[in-house]
Parts: sequence; structure tokens; C-alpha cells
Amino acid sequence: MPERSAVRQPTWLWLAAIGLLCVAVRLPALRYDVISDDEAIYDAMAQSIVQGGVMYRDTVDHKPPQIAHTYALVRLLTGPGPIAMHGVHLLGLLFVLGTCAALYGIGRRLLPRETWLYPPLLYALVSAAKQPADALAVNGELLMNLPIALAVLCAVQATRKEGARALSLDVLTGLLVGVAALYKYQAAIVGLALPLLVWPEQRQGLAALTTLLRRGSAWLLGLALPFCAWAAYFAHHGVLKEAVFWGIEFNRSYINQGPDLAHAATRLALQGLGVILPGCVVYVAAGFAAARWARRDRHPEGHLFLLAWCAGSLACVAVGRRFFGHYFLQPEAPLALLAAPVVATWVGRSRALVTGLLVLPAVIFFTFGMSPQLTRRSFDDAAPDWRPIGDAVRARTTPSQTIWVWGNFPQIYSASERVHGVRFSFCNYLTGLSPATPSEYDPLFDSTRYIVEAAWPMVLEDLERRRPELIVDTAEGGIKSYGKYPMSAYPRLYDYVSAHYQRGDEINGARFYSLRH
Repeated sequence: MPERSAVRQPTWLWLAAIGLLCVAVRLPALRYDVISDDEAIYDAMAQSIVQGGVMYRDTVDHKPPQIAHTYALVRLLTGPGPIAMHGVHLLGLLFVLGTCAALYGIGRRLLPRETWLYPPLLYALVSAAKQPADALAVNGELLMNLPIALAVLCAVQATRKEGARALSLDVLTGLLVGVAALYKYQAAIVGLALPLLVWPEQRQGLAALTTLLRRGSAWLLGLALPFCAWAAYFAHHGVLKEAVFWGIEFNRSYINQGPDLAHAATRLALQGLGVILPGCVVYVAAGFAAARWARRDRHPEGHLFLLAWCAGSLACVAVGRRFFGHYFLQPEAPLALLAAPVVATWVGRSRALVTGLLVLPAVIFFTFGMSPQLTRRSFDDAAPDWRPIGDAVRARTTPSQTIWVWGNFPQIYSASERVHGVRFSFCNYLTGLSPATPSEYDPLFDSTRYIVEAAWPMVLEDLERRRPELIVDTAEGGIKSYGKYPMSAYPRLYDYVSAHYQRGDEINGARFYSLRH
């Protein structure tokens, strides 16, 4: 841990050391192809986009558009094959490094001098102290934290500037919040805390209100820019209505499909062991900081903002009541800032203990993450190895031919390097399965009420128009909770497949159906 007087030493040396530590604990990501289901979905969508597909028309997900297009950009730069996912994981590492640098910049402006190095150090260690699918996978939370942190840095800097410089920084603040929200909508919660940078206790009255209106207008202008740009893009391709339905409206249904309170409490308790406990230093220190500031009559600049940012980010973890481990990446950025002064005090009292509590979990998960086989056996032992399935698909198709996987096993698209011939790279919209809910883990749960009926005509249209060369049925082998969703349960699909496809062999639980020519 850095000395309390560390900032009197060459600061760039300490920052370089923190950067190297951040790189080191995330190196295991380079040993994986796709780390999580989400990564597999984004990569499958990226393959479609690279070949001219349009999101929400040719490839569908209910996430904002930016993450799939980020994966597509990496594919454009690296080309196809395993190197594409290595490129994605390298980009994720660069985003985390950038987030650490931005947290240092925020700390320099809001925290005591002796604590400036702690926010990037805490974020680098705690964000990596989780299972690989939550810590190392390049998901929306990991990507959005960089533009969020940069937005906060711009907003804080704007309070110290005047005129056109301050205005441009505020517009940039809003733009960066918009960019972050287009990775994950919950990122926009930081915008609700920004007014506390304008309206601290010592600056109340008409002048503060005028400043808030002026700066708030600049933030909203910047926020609108990326959303308008994407709306123009989708309108140009004639899919703006589809983008609104899948990207916005369906999410209300997805949130409502979350587990009941009992199951949600169980999931939160499990994440308490798997996510919060390894990062307990940051969570406990942030709690001490919040309690300390709650007892004060007046607060240093930015501290009320940090409290609101943390509270809002923690609330976002509970949206949908699924409590996935990677959701906790969002609050860990502001928590690192909030906790820094308390951790610095603890280091002065017991350096060895605090260092051990921070470093040991990161080392354990680093060691664990270095073995993809061990990771998959521990956290996804019900899923077969998708690489032999992908090899078989690749051997039976050409790069210009498409396939479709019936089920929720998008890793096959990445392993085979084949584009999905139906716009849905996973079939949850068609079956009503919703992750982390009884529809996934209870074989008796009836999920038909969650089916998106409008999706079925799209499937039949795509099958008829694109004619995928192979259909890979993962339900027959019961892969990824799809045993209760056989194709025979959906007459329109079953009749079409029976008429146009030849049943073939089975590989690792996946049944192949070949197009009749």
C-alpha cells in the first residue's frame, strides 16, 4: 500500500505501479475465448454487424446498442477467429486502466492530498476480485465505468472554470453520461447526483439555482447528442420502431420478470459471499465514510455528490432483483472514492492487515481465473464444452453460410465463427425463459406468459429468407436449462424444421439438423 506521504514521491511511479497491478490481476482474461454467456451474445451480434447486419433488425438483444457495436469494432480491427475475443479482453483491460486514471483525477480534485492514489488502487483490486464471468468479462458495467468516471471528472473540473471553457466541459459531461448509458441504461443515474456539485450547502439561493439551470441545460444537451445520433442511425436503416421496442420497451418486461423477494434475497446473500466479501474493505470503509459525513453539519466539496452517486449506483444493482455479480462493478467506482480517506487511515494503523484484505482476494481470484477449465467446472459444469460443437459446425458449413442455435448457448456462434441465420442468437424471447428466475431453474415453472409473441413471425420469416445451413438443437440434450423447451413444443417451428431440415447426428448434447437442398 502507498505511504500516506506517497504523493511526495514521484507520483507517476506510484500510478505506473498501480497500472501494472491492474494489468496483472486481469491477465487471466487473455487465456479465455468467451468468458460468459453475455460475451458470447455480444460476439455473435458483432459477427452479424460486421457483415452488414443492423442491430434490432438482423440481430436482436434488449441491451443498448453500443456494446455490440464495440465488439464489432474490435472484430473489424482484429479480423475473425480467437484473436477477436483476445482483442475484446485487451480493450476491457484498457477501459479499466482508463477508469483508474479518471478516478485518480477525481480524487485529486475532491479528496485530501494523501489519499489521491487510493481510488485507482481500490478499484483495480476490488473490481478483479470476483469469478471471471463477473470480473473479467467485458460487459456493460465494465465498459460504462470509464465514460462515467470521465464525465464526473469533467463536471468537477467545470466547477473551477468559467465561460466557454466551463460550458464545453459541462456539455462533454452530459455527452459522456449518454455514452455510458448506451452501454447500460443504469449509468445515467450519475446524472441525478450531478446537481450536488452545483448546490453544496455553502452556495444556496438564487445564484446557485441560476448556476444549476445553466449547467443542467448543458448536461442535458450533451446527454441528448449520443441518443440522437443512434436514433438517426436506426431511422436511416428503417428500424427506429424496432430499436425502441427491443432496446427500451422490452426492458420493462424484463425487469418485471425478476425473481420473487425470497429468491432475490437468496441471490443477494450469495453475492454477499462471492462479491461483497472479497471487496469488504471498500464496502465497509465506504459505510464508515457515509456514517462519518452524516454526523457532520457541513461537508467538504463533492462529498454529498459522492454519497448520492454511491447510493444511486448501489440501487441500480437491485434493478430486476437478479443481483448478477457483474452488476456490482457499477458502484465499485464511486465506492473507491468514498472509501479512500477511511482506507488511508486504516493503512496508517495496520498496513499489513489492510493490505492482506485487499490483495489476498485478488490473488485468489487471479489464481483461480488462470485456469479456464477449473472456472467452467466450478461455475458452469452443466454446460458441455462448446468447442467440439463449433468445430463440427465449421466443418459442415462455409463462412458465407449461416446457422441457428435453438436454446441459450451462443458460445457455438463464437466457436464456429458463423453468423446466426435467425435474428435471435438466443431463444429466450421465444420460450419465455428469463435468466436468474424460476423460468430458468424450476422445470415445472410455466414461462409462456413471458413469451414475446411478436418474435415468432420474425423467426419464421428469417428461416424462410435466410435458410440457415444448420440448426443446432441444444434442447434435446438439456443444455443450459433448455430441456423443458424442445422444438416439438412449438408446432410452427417444429413443422418448418421437419419439412426443410434433415435430422443428423449429436455432438456433446447438441443435435444437428441440415438444410435439405
